[in-house]
Amino acid sequence: MRVNIKIPIFFLIYFSLHSVDIYGGNEKTLYPIFDANISFSKVAPTISDCPPDKETQIVNSCSVPVSWTEPTATDPSGIKSVTKSHNPGDDFQVGITTVTYTFTNNNDVQSSCSFDVTVKYKFFDLPNNQTIDISSGCNTQVFWGEPSNCGISVSSNIPSGVSFPIGTTTVTYTATRAGFFPDDEASFTVTVNDNVDPSFTSCPNDITIDANQNCEATGNWSLPVASDNCDSSPNLTSNFNPGDVFPLGTTTVTYTATDEGGNTAQCSFNVTVEDNSPPTFNNLPTEIRVVAEGNCTAIATWPGVTASDNCDSNVDISSNINSGTSFILGTTAINYTAIDDAGNVANASFNVIVEDNTSPTVLSCPGDITVSADGDCSAVARWSLPTFDDNCDNDLSITSNHNPGEAFLLGSTTVTYTAEDDAGNSIDCSFQVTVIDDTAPSIEPLNDITVSTSGDGCQAIVSWDPIIISDNCSSSITADTSPSSGDIFSLGETVVTVTATDEAGNQSTSNFSVFVEDNTAAVVNNCPQDIVISSNANCTATATWSSPVFTDNCDANLTISSSHQSGDVFPLGTTLVTYSAIDKAGNSISCSFNVIVEDRSAPVFAACVNDIIITANQNCGAIVEWTEPTLSDNCSTEFNIGSNYNSGDLFLVGTTEVIYSATDQAGNTSSCSFNVIVEDNSNPTVAFCPANRVININENCNGIANWETPIFNDCTNLTISSNFNVGDVLPLGTNLIEYTATDVNGATALCSFTVEVVDQNPPVIEDCPEDIVISAASTCDATVEWTEPTASDYCSSITFDSNYEPGATFPLGVTTVEYTFTDTNGNSSICSFSINVIDDSELIIENCPDDIIIQADNDQGTANVDWTEPSIQASECSEISIESNFKPGDLFELGTTEVVYSFEREDSEPINCSFNVTVEPAELQIEISQIISPNGDNQNDTWIIEGIEKFPDNQVVIVDRWGTEIYSVRGYNNHETVWDGRNRNGDLVARGTYYFFITVRNNENVLNEKGFIEILR
Repeated sequence: MRVNIKIPIFFLIYFSLHSVDIYGGNEKTLYPIFDANISFSKVAPTISDCPPDKETQIVNSCSVPVSWTEPTATDPSGIKSVTKSHNPGDDFQVGITTVTYTFTNNNDVQSSCSFDVTVKYKFFDLPNNQTIDISSGCNTQVFWGEPSNCGISVSSNIPSGVSFPIGTTTVTYTATRAGFFPDDEASFTVTVNDNVDPSFTSCPNDITIDANQNCEATGNWSLPVASDNCDSSPNLTSNFNPGDVFPLGTTTVTYTATDEGGNTAQCSFNVTVEDNSPPTFNNLPTEIRVVAEGNCTAIATWPGVTASDNCDSNVDISSNINSGTSFILGTTAINYTAIDDAGNVANASFNVIVEDNTSPTVLSCPGDITVSADGDCSAVARWSLPTFDDNCDNDLSITSNHNPGEAFLLGSTTVTYTAEDDAGNSIDCSFQVTVIDDTAPSIEPLNDITVSTSGDGCQAIVSWDPIIISDNCSSSITADTSPSSGDIFSLGETVVTVTATDEAGNQSTSNFSVFVEDNTAAVVNNCPQDIVISSNANCTATATWSSPVFTDNCDANLTISSSHQSGDVFPLGTTLVTYSAIDKAGNSISCSFNVIVEDRSAPVFAACVNDIIITANQNCGAIVEWTEPTLSDNCSTEFNIGSNYNSGDLFLVGTTEVIYSATDQAGNTSSCSFNVIVEDNSNPTVAFCPANRVININENCNGIANWETPIFNDCTNLTISSNFNVGDVLPLGTNLIEYTATDVNGATALCSFTVEVVDQNPPVIEDCPEDIVISAASTCDATVEWTEPTASDYCSSITFDSNYEPGATFPLGVTTVEYTFTDTNGNSSICSFSINVIDDSELIIENCPDDIIIQADNDQGTANVDWTEPSIQASECSEISIESNFKPGDLFELGTTEVVYSFEREDSEPINCSFNVTVEPAELQIEISQIISPNGDNQNDTWIIEGIEKFPDNQVVIVDRWGTEIYSVRGYNNHETVWDGRNRNGDLVARGTYYFFITVRNNENVLNEKGFIEILR
């Protein structure tokens, strides 16, 4: 375990951590890593539970998963990120791998923790013990796949492909490791048996078929073919036949080939019936429409959806929404999924549509309204608006042909309100507005008439304009007055009566008085207009005007008064100035005008802030503070002051105008402004600069520039220039690329890197010859001609060499001809082809034996057979390999066995010589001795049956003269199993005559013998 910690350095500290190598016992010294650039205030994270080194061993591959408890870290500033080279459970290769965890806190200070994972090697895919049955000879060549070495040195005492003798041979593999790994050995055995079974020359491959509607399928295949070294036609049996019906799943079909010797071989393959048919929905609705209820939802139901399947009687059906669910207004998709046991999926869907077919309802509707006509023979009718409700729409569209407050004409008018919901359903609310004429004619009000006496009289002729009589509805009105206009009226009051009658018979009267009196007031002339003046510094103003002139028809000495005099001082605002004149009769007249003093002076800023210049911080801005300006005004003490920026605000790089505005109570405004200038005094920085790179040339022998554009950081807009741009053509060799960023102050930053254009393209070969096959001449070689290949290159000249030239002589076998083309930059291409000189002369077999028939020499039906082996006549150019399934002197089983000699020359088809060896059953024949004298003189002490040892399938029974069985045995062989004159109890029987019953079997043949035997002593 190794822990690297970046810590603050207050003093130069040098210390070490010690651990012990668990394999070699060597002490390791681990030094912490110090970051000299870390400020004294930054502390590295503290790592806990760093795992110890781990050791394991591979199991069945060159890697093995390794797990551990991950370390943790704490830090006062918090952990920002954790990086690790490996995760628990990762696969590790044979050898030593270092796992590293790095923890970074929020101050970008890091600590790391490391430990080693050691994976040891062992043989995991060594061949199993091998048993080989050979067909002829006493050895056979054995091959096996080499075990995985996982990158280390592996050797064996016997290589694959050598010939092994009869018996068991141990093959040992040794893995030699470097360093601390110990050596490892593993072994397997190769056992060669002389026991030949039939073999299948063809066996059907596994068959996969789709199940039909009955969840089964008919399997068909070509019959396998078996051969045997002895039996030309092994007997084939099987558990299934082509055309049989197979159930769902995998059924193993096994063919057994049995030769005449009872050796068997099997050929098996699987018939897999797969269910690839998805379920079928039976009663899925197409579409369901329901009407929304009072809550604008509706419950939709449908019959249970079922699905059928060819194999699964209980299909798993699911849906996103179930029958009986309450649906909202609109269209909802119902999705059904059916999955059978085989995982076949069927999807289907339909829509549930909730429709709003319900019209709104009328909650309240005004009753009929009767109103009286007004002066226009119409009437304004007012009512409370009707109210409506709807099951779905909370915002009904309501329209009407009339609205409250409208004027209605005389008579009846139908008012209709229509409420319509979003679905177009509507309902009406209607009522009548009836306007009646119950208004008497209207006599326009007549003011009393007051007239002054005329001249020197006390009376006056009084006339008045025609009396105006109107009616709201009638156009013809009868009117009468008494007295009449133009009559002479005496001083004092006279009442005039006016009577008016309309067409509806409504009648009205009106009276007014005529007063004759002295009511003539003085007359005013030259009354001043309103005077508007500006206030002075004291917020007042002096107003002057010409006084008005009054005259009277009777009184020459009027009494005149006024509220103000010309030249008075007036305050801010409006002041009413009034002049009055009264005659002796008390008639008066006045003249009034306004003196308006207005504040038209704007506020004054006492001191505005000077321009401020400040240097930007690292975030391209600055916090700027200042003393706010002050104000004064001639009238106002309170002001509305505003500014676009405040002291203490953040200002970005550049010039920003700060504006203060002030408005007094009279609305006069003034402003004060200054500039805040934030200067960028830092040079630009390079945020990203491409690394040096190497690119390959194109067909024009140059390179096309391609890299990620460098990134620069600065507070101002940068001007970026470069000597090359992406997409430029670069010549062969090393090219220096430079990008320069310049800010508005002329400060610069440089990013430079190199792009090396290299020639890595090998020459392009044209017309490389195909492989050549040619027959050998009598000298066992051949002279071969060909057209030499050529090559081209983008950038340079080409040289070539070859190991052979056209017209060269080639020996028997395969020879590889290589042409190597190399350009001046060392890139090369190889053209290779083979020349195969073959010996195709005729092979002739001589002395192929005739069929051999021989009798078995035991009851097992076997016999050792000899013959003269065939020979081959061939040229001397190549070696002939001879193989045979049997050799002279081999043991043959009962029946007919084909002996095959195969003569094969390299690169040619073999030719065969074959003949049959037929072993017939041995003749059942035994010779029975009729005397036994078990007296210990080694002469006839046991009963010998000559020839019975050849036939182990036998039974011997001996009885006395009363028929009592005294001896019985199977497998009598004259040696281990032989009668020595004793009974079942082990006692010697008495002298005399005894009787025997012998049964001997040889395959289907049976020999029964019976007779007597004498016991002598």
